[in-house]
Amino acid sequence: MFSKCRSLFTVMVVAALGLATLAALPSAASASPGRAGAADPAVVAALGRIAAGTSTASDLALISGRPELAKVVADPSKTTITRTSSAGAADLLAGRKPAGGAGISGIEYCGNWIEVTVTVYTILGFVLFRWMHHAGFCIDYDVGVVSRWESRYDRMIEVDPTIIVLGRTVDDASPVPASPAVSTMQRHLQQCILTYGCWANWYPWAQTYAWGNGSWGYRGGA
Repeated sequence: MFSKCRSLFTVMVVAALGLATLAALPSAASASPGRAGAADPAVVAALGRIAAGTSTASDLALISGRPELAKVVADPSKTTITRTSSAGAADLLAGRKPAGGAGISGIEYCGNWIEVTVTVYTILGFVLFRWMHHAGFCIDYDVGVVSRWESRYDRMIEVDPTIIVLGRTVDDASPVPASPAVSTMQRHLQQCILTYGCWANWYPWAQTYAWGNGSWGYRGGA
């Protein structure tokens, strides 16, 4: 009799402990990752098109209605590509004529540089990232060529916390002396947003051209 009562008591204790444990655990709804913040399929589709560069006005309008996303999602129409250069670079050879004979190297002028900056803005107008490619070089006045590269690099000037900066995918400089001399760089950036994961990859790039006659050129994108 005692044995049976003890067994019954044990079963009751185990059952009570089980109920207490279940009560302490979060419910299935609360344990799932943010059911209230679950990804909206329409938003997922819009983000995918924005990342692929095929977004429509309705996609941007949909994201605009969600300020928490609109402040970190790019508006393709707002991307800018700008160029700056060393002081007086555009007039570097103005009024000068080659002083030496053909193939005779003259004075080399260094400290010249071109910087191309790619800035991507969000739908709400914030800077998502600002990436810059710098190309520094020397020019041989008499021969009229870019004689050598001085410094080449890229860097992030400004970047939103949702952006992960990864490695360069392109880093190329044409052989010198030459005219034009061409420098090309591209960097891989990945964007990750809570709930939507790492949904976008960016590849800002820029190419600079420098001629031995003092002319400059550039292009770029993201």
